[in-house]
Amino acid sequence: MKRSVTVVALGPGDPALMTRQAEEALRGEGTRVLRTGRHPASEWLTGEGLPFSTLDDLYEKEEDFDRMYRLMAETLWKMAETGPVLYGVPDPLSDASVDQLRALRPSPKDLLRVLPGVSHAACCLSGEHPVPLSGGYRVVPAAALDEYDPFSPCLITEIDSPMLAGEVKERLMRLLPDETPVFLFSENKPPRSLPLLEVDRQKRYDHLTALLSPAVPSGRRQRFTLRDLEEIMERLRAPDGCPWDRVQTHASLRPYVVEEAWETVAAINEEAPDHLAEELGDLMFQVVFHASISRACGEFDLTDVISCICGKMIRRHPHVFGDGHFESAEAVARNWESIKRAESASRTVAESLEDVSPGLPSLKYAIKVVKKAYQLPEERREPGQVMAEVLELAAGLLDDQGALKEEVLGQLLFRLCELCYCCNADGEILLHETVDRYKQEFREKKNR
Repeated sequence: MKRSVTVVALGPGDPALMTRQAEEALRGEGTRVLRTGRHPASEWLTGEGLPFSTLDDLYEKEEDFDRMYRLMAETLWKMAETGPVLYGVPDPLSDASVDQLRALRPSPKDLLRVLPGVSHAACCLSGEHPVPLSGGYRVVPAAALDEYDPFSPCLITEIDSPMLAGEVKERLMRLLPDETPVFLFSENKPPRSLPLLEVDRQKRYDHLTALLSPAVPSGRRQRFTLRDLEEIMERLRAPDGCPWDRVQTHASLRPYVVEEAWETVAAINEEAPDHLAEELGDLMFQVVFHASISRACGEFDLTDVISCICGKMIRRHPHVFGDGHFESAEAVARNWESIKRAESASRTVAESLEDVSPGLPSLKYAIKVVKKAYQLPEERREPGQVMAEVLELAAGLLDDQGALKEEVLGQLLFRLCELCYCCNADGEILLHETVDRYKQEFREKKNR
């Protein structure tokens, strides 16, 4: 049995805009099905005496759009078992049910034809509106709108309900001011300008309702994207930008990376979300700064940085992105270390010690070395064993003349780091908090 489904572009509504190929297909043999009977083509088919059915009942039953489009495709392929199906949609290029028809085709032998036509988007964008489009634009159905890009115009189609209009407004207002002028298309009438705030306050919505949002540069916004941050960075480092930013190098920025990281830790300790967001922004700026420097040198750019971490997270989480399965966080951590050793071609724990960067702060450096060494059972010690060595080293810190034995002090510091690891404590944070308390106590003592 060879199934056949032909997708016919109905166009934006006016029968005069339907292609001759589409009209001939609809007059041909087959079961006619419209995605929705609310399209003006339904009146034309009725007037021409061409019977049809619709999939409107799925709109009423299903609240999940992805499931609805999948059920549409399954229904059409089922109908095709008894004869050819002619499936009418406004625009096949932007219709998710057509994508599902391709994905769910039962057999490679089954025929799926898609006839092109005049899109609703083409009609909207060819009319009168003061939005420049020559630099590129995006067309997306309202139900599929995910992240809005304010750098280019966007035509959002098929806003067929007040609820969907509200969702579109909310998505755009994440980046655009409430009063941003946008253009609403409805009932095949010329677009009318209105503030973004009023998009979901209209009297009527249907599948032909569309919204055109212009590009809005960063200077006219109060909320921004990662691309905005990249452009700000490039502007700062341009020949006519900031003299200080232009001369920075990876080496000169090292103190700021550490400083911003610790200020982020401080904000976490404060449990202040707004402050944390600010400090994470400062830390992110350092990442973008380093990427900009390397981009200018032809080494790597921000996309390379993001690709590195995305690839690493996918590889090291086979239990999420692959077929792996782990029952506990401890098992995940062990597998993580195993994957790290494989990535660095380290065959033994001793060799993997070379993977620990000596550029880390000393306490963090020591903790990471201990953590790797403790992968070997014979290297692991109980806190009491480590404490005994700490006391022994502390007793021998000074020689007979009262001079400090620096090597012994270094060993003592290292064993204290080992003790921290044994007790699941972060020595870096503990020391930082202790210094903070010392400062507070010092000020209080001096102010008495």
